Parts: sequence; C-alpha cells; structure tokens
Amino acid sequence: MAERFKTPSDAIRLGSRMRQSRHSSGLTIVQLSKLTGVDPGQISKLERGQMATMSPNVQKICISLGLSTTPTSGKRAGLSSVGERIDALLAGCAISEQALARLIGAIEEVLLEASSLR
Repeated sequence: MAERFKTPSDAIRLGSRMRQSRHSSGLTIVQLSKLTGVDPGQISKLERGQMATMSPNVQKICISLGLSTTPTSGKRAGLSSVGERIDALLAGCAISEQALARLIGAIEEVLLEASSLR
C-alpha cells in the first residue's frame, strides 16, 4: 500500500514543488504527461495538493522532475545528479536489459547529434 501523507499540507507542499519544478523545466502539463504517462488531469490535481498517498504516479512525476519523494521536506529537495535521477527511475520500474540497452542507445544518438550541431 502507498505511503499516506501525514497532513493535507504535506500534499499541498509537494504539489507546489511539483508545479514550480515543472515551470522551471519549461514543461507544460501535457508535456509532463507524455513524459511520465500520467493523465494531465491527474497532474493538475496533484499539483494542487489533491492527493492522499504517495502513489506510483506521484513518484513518477517526482523522479521526472528531479524532486525528492519525501512529502514533508520544507525546502526544495532535488536529487543532486543526473546519475541519481536515473538510478531512482530505474529502481522504480521493471525494465528488461534489452529495453534498457535500447534506451541507452537512443540517449547516445541524441548526444552525438547534439555534439555535431555545435
């Protein structure tokens, strides 16, 4: 069972951090929805603090935005490195080695293309 928030203000605080992080990343709700697979309407509700538990969808959004999933943190608690974000993302999903190899290949292609544009 998913962890419940201790108080409604914890959910509101985390939702606010989600929205701030999404805005600073330049993402719309629809873009974040495509990135995470979470319905845009649900993202909107989560950002308004209308959640009772630390559901898998809340965790997906936090990982995608580089936020700590600790709901009671009063300060911005981002993950410190891209490597930590990737580790957290992979730890939270069941992905086959073959799928992971395809993902890494795609990332390598993007990086090669970006470096050739410079």
